[in-house]
Amino acid sequence: MNFRVSILPLLILPAFAAPQTPAAKPAGDTGEIVLKAALGSFKIVSPGERNAYGKLEMNFKGTVLLVGYKPNAPIQIAGNIRKEYDNKDRERVLYHGQGRIVVDGTFKAIQWFGRDLTARYNGMGIFRLYGEFDKTGMTGTYQITGDKLRYWGSGGTTFAVPRPDLAPASRPKVKID
Repeated sequence: MNFRVSILPLLILPAFAAPQTPAAKPAGDTGEIVLKAALGSFKIVSPGERNAYGKLEMNFKGTVLLVGYKPNAPIQIAGNIRKEYDNKDRERVLYHGQGRIVVDGTFKAIQWFGRDLTARYNGMGIFRLYGEFDKTGMTGTYQITGDKLRYWGSGGTTFAVPRPDLAPASRPKVKID
């Protein structure tokens, strides 16, 4: 009985401790993915309260919407891409055209729809891919570093980057003699 009484304050105190704010980009909390599609759309969203972050390099035809974007570096644009919409109150910026765009920073969401996509993303976020069948019957491919090549689902495919099941084991191996 004395044991339960003496340990009770240790169990309760952490609940009242000041909340810890997570670091903007903890070590080992990123993954890399390569995307290709002739026709489709994707959205990268934040996992809960914490904003997604990373560097996205894309060649495409179509439209890109940035929501809640806070850049680490200026947006790089090449080709025939132009800013079509910029609403600072709603934190939305929309680009449209054909060419290359590079964004690097934190964001609530990045959404693309169009054609002829080749993209590389290095960061953290939740992906939603929607593949459309092209002339050859393909929906697009994606590959997370350390995993096999996969296909976009025509009804939607959702996954996290980095994938928790592909993360290296953080526990040391114990040898029992």
